[in-house]
Amino acid sequence: MALIPTTSTPAGRDVRRARILLMGRPKSGKTSIAAATPGTLLIAVDKGYETVAGIPFVVYVSSFETFLAVLQEALTRPDISRIVIDTFSRLVHHIDRHVCAKLGIENLGEVDMFAKDYKMEQTAVIRILEILNNSGRQVVLI
Repeated sequence: MALIPTTSTPAGRDVRRARILLMGRPKSGKTSIAAATPGTLLIAVDKGYETVAGIPFVVYVSSFETFLAVLQEALTRPDISRIVIDTFSRLVHHIDRHVCAKLGIENLGEVDMFAKDYKMEQTAVIRILEILNNSGRQVVLI
């Protein structure tokens, strides 16, 4: 029995709900591709965006707290139809620093992976993904 369909899968009904993960080498054009659409908010977690022209809205964030504030505001803005996070792994690093600060430790390696404290980071990442998924906007993670 074949596992892969033999006919094309029909397109989704609402392209505004597209979820895209872009991966590639540095300076390969990921941000340019992701942010080249009107109504795009680029939440930049690193400064690679500075070489890209024509991005409608750009906010550089250097902490998890700032990211949350920007995301909360973005969700109130009807003129923002796509949210791009560049680079998602750097955002996870900011979440890691946030959790460590709350726990009063240097890094999460100091706690048991299965402990409640370690789950704080996983919960934060999952919650961000849920908020983005339910936002009614296109979401691009780089």
